[in-house]
Amino acid sequence: MVDGLTLGLQIVCVIILFMIAALCSGLNLGLLGIVDLRILTLKEAGTDLDKRRVKRVEPLLQDRHLVLVSILIIGAICMEILPMLLDSLVGPTVALIISVTGILLLSEILPQAVFSRYSLQISAALSPFVWVMIFCTFVISYPLARFLDVIVGKHDTEYYRREELKTLITLHGKGQYNQALTDHFASMLTDRTIDAYGSRLERSSNENSDSRHSRLTPASSSSSSDPHQHTHPKHKDTGEGARELDLPEVTIIRGALDASNATIGDIYTELSKVFMLEVNTVLDERVMTSIAAHGHSRIPIYKDERSNVVGILYTKELITVSPGSAKKVSDLDFRQAQRVTLRSHIYPVLDFFQTGRAHLALVVSHETGGIFGIVTLEDILEKIIGEPIYDEADHDRMQLRSESKLFDNGQVIVLTPSVSQRSLM
Repeated sequence: MVDGLTLGLQIVCVIILFMIAALCSGLNLGLLGIVDLRILTLKEAGTDLDKRRVKRVEPLLQDRHLVLVSILIIGAICMEILPMLLDSLVGPTVALIISVTGILLLSEILPQAVFSRYSLQISAALSPFVWVMIFCTFVISYPLARFLDVIVGKHDTEYYRREELKTLITLHGKGQYNQALTDHFASMLTDRTIDAYGSRLERSSNENSDSRHSRLTPASSSSSSDPHQHTHPKHKDTGEGARELDLPEVTIIRGALDASNATIGDIYTELSKVFMLEVNTVLDERVMTSIAAHGHSRIPIYKDERSNVVGILYTKELITVSPGSAKKVSDLDFRQAQRVTLRSHIYPVLDFFQTGRAHLALVVSHETGGIFGIVTLEDILEKIIGEPIYDEADHDRMQLRSESKLFDNGQVIVLTPSVSQRSLM
């Protein structure tokens, strides 16, 4: 057969065989190297061009063994015919050198390097060529593909584990995340220096977790009280259409993943730290001032003992109450307290809070029903986003406490809020 071909036709056949072998080698790596998870992602969130490419490639990837066998059969045929044609053109020795070097460079290294970089783009463009190969080899490739299904099993979509997802997210914002860790430890050293001269300002309220729940906060978030003054770093391109994630994005996504294993026992506020009112408390000026100073929207009401909670008072009920009316807490309408256990996972509790029936719940023992403390919607959100949430009342209290500290001979004097700065001058 080879002897019957003209010189020009043999050269053309050699070139075509090299090209087909190169395409088979590249498709073997590029097309079959596209993971199902990427296909699913691009179908939902890709650009219009990506979605068109996926539409052409996805049917092929539904039977990977059939594609694999078809590509290998065509590639093997080309590899066998090439030496025969080259032998008739340049002799056996030169044919061996050309076939080995040509196949290695032109049909293996170069196409695989190109296909690995632009796998989806080239695979989508060559999808008709793949269908032709499947059609030409179907009689042989289909039985072999089904045999592979029996031997090694069908291909299944592999999803990331939770820890792998966290690592993947961290890598997308690695530069900023590492800088945040550095800033975090630097702030710890600064705080210890402050502790040598005086107590640190700590946040303690009904609607926030206690100080044992540490948060990793961007350095920029503490530099200004005005949220509109925050600056965002320029996004760094990490690939086609990709960019580096901001630190808040990384922190929130990691926090949301971590929160799936967290329980109410990890975030609740102990009962001893909760601002509460006794049911028979008279709502005089002193009590009303205390309620306003704490700034809570919901206050647990107890009878006789703090562990005997009878309801939750919404502070908006106090709008119509005059401090001189001598009204008691029992004269107001308060809601029934909802209960969750220490073992409850936070996402089901969040779902319950989202129904609007409550934003605060009592944390009770699973065995005895005894009350350990409270948990709020804010506690759960802080756990999910990985950062504390401060409202206006928190800011005012912190500013008041910071302004109420004087240094006298190295000693810290904490002034009561009733002492004005004017009286100290």
